[in-house]
Amino acid sequence: MSLDEDTVTIACSGELTLPRAEELRDSFLSALGQSRSVVIDVTEASEIDLSFIQLILAARTSVERRGGSLRLVSPADGVLASTLRAAGLTGGPFSPDSQLWIEG
Repeated sequence: MSLDEDTVTIACSGELTLPRAEELRDSFLSALGQSRSVVIDVTEASEIDLSFIQLILAARTSVERRGGSLRLVSPADGVLASTLRAAGLTGGPFSPDSQLWIEG
């Protein structure tokens, strides 16, 4: 995790799956406590499952309630894009979460 003046970046690598959900949740909670602007970097992820997607969405809801923002370091691709497609979460431009995945 890195912190600049206004933004905290969480670099998530390896297997972002249910066995690591508690560890990842703790990282997210720590980041949310440090800044109102959070960036998540999954470029080094080797596997992502729905538990990680749920963590991202819950973190985004939490930070937005406090007037902050959460975004990905880059648009979803690789294993993240594959997981989103498999889960049916790339439902086009009218999907409530499509902006997060498409724009990064």
